[in-house]
Amino acid sequence: MQTGKIIAVLWTALFVLAALPAAVAANELDNLIGDALAGNPALQASENRQQEAEYSIDASGELADPVLSFAFSNYPVDSFESDTTPMTGNEIKLAQMVPSPGKLKAQKQIAERDADWQAGIYEENRLELVRQVKEGFYQLYYIDRAIATVKRNLSRFEDLSRLAETRYQVGKGTQVDVLKVHLERSRQQDRLIQLEQKRTTLQGNLNRLANRAIDAAIVTPETIEIGPLERELAHLQSEAESNRPLFAAWQARIDKAKQAKKLARLDYKPDMTLWASYRFRDDNLPDEGTDFASAGISFNLPFNRSKRAAKVSAAESSLGATYNQFADFRNRVSFVIDDAYSAATRNYELHQLYTTGIVPQSRQTYASTLAAYQVGSADFPALLSSLLTLDKYETEVHRVAGAYLQAVARLEAASGVTINVVAPEVELEN
Repeated sequence: MQTGKIIAVLWTALFVLAALPAAVAANELDNLIGDALAGNPALQASENRQQEAEYSIDASGELADPVLSFAFSNYPVDSFESDTTPMTGNEIKLAQMVPSPGKLKAQKQIAERDADWQAGIYEENRLELVRQVKEGFYQLYYIDRAIATVKRNLSRFEDLSRLAETRYQVGKGTQVDVLKVHLERSRQQDRLIQLEQKRTTLQGNLNRLANRAIDAAIVTPETIEIGPLERELAHLQSEAESNRPLFAAWQARIDKAKQAKKLARLDYKPDMTLWASYRFRDDNLPDEGTDFASAGISFNLPFNRSKRAAKVSAAESSLGATYNQFADFRNRVSFVIDDAYSAATRNYELHQLYTTGIVPQSRQTYASTLAAYQVGSADFPALLSSLLTLDKYETEVHRVAGAYLQAVARLEAASGVTINVVAPEVELEN
């Protein structure tokens, strides 16, 4: 009885350990995205710029600091005595510059719109970072599956090599067959080296994005079950303007340019400076040194209208450029969505074609040709061709799956809409 329990526990542990890599792989993409959003230095720098812009709002639209000055006024140069002339005294003066009405409000609105722009840039950078992580992960998934296919084919080529050598030794095959299989095996080994190098590069880049150690291991799933793209192209195009953060950010930038133009026009109006002073006089003066108080107002004179006209023209050009940049951005978004949608649709159709037709047929063809070759009813070139065809499509089915998911990731980033096309992972039983 006790032995039976131990065996049951061991089998359960073995099952859990066998399933553990799959569970790790299933969560790897989510973990990478979480680490990237939490620790990517470039994203954090973008957040810092957003915070900087928000803090700048409080510093804008406020009056300049008042100016406090002290002066020793009207001292005679022959004696520098304070009690010989009635205008001699020690003066304290306070002045405050006040911009013409509307300038401070425009300055504050410019700062607010700039903060909105930086906030949109930050959210846009989050979307872009998620896209980069997803695309990199799905590229890595394809490379891992290609590596697995090559390793499986190397084993097949080993079997073919032994088979070709055996038939050659008994006079039923040719040395050319042996050399061909050796050549193809060498090509597969060369391909494996290149794929492993590419995997190292992709893994390192993903770790860079996630702010992990560059050589940290990343595990991809053995297979990804993909579903169809159920979103309509027109729906994604329309949703982009309300969900993509950069659309609102561009509106904020346009408003900022409008306020800058308004501020440039307000520069035609003079600013004023209010001031007040108090002069302390010597008590020994004939009038007993009665103190003086003064107050006044001064204006700058905006005579240089050509300078101000140039500022207005520059602001108008900046506003026009902003409108055109926004139009270009909208066109680029429309193109990216259309292009990614087309790529997703094409690769999903190819994946369905490969999984339901070409790959099973290629496997059957290889198995049939191998059996025929073993009994002498098929030649070696036909067998080799069937294996290479199988190799091509077993690799291709994972490539188009990865390309489909990469296109969906681009669609998500371009439209701002979350698109679920990956079948949920089955949870492990307790």
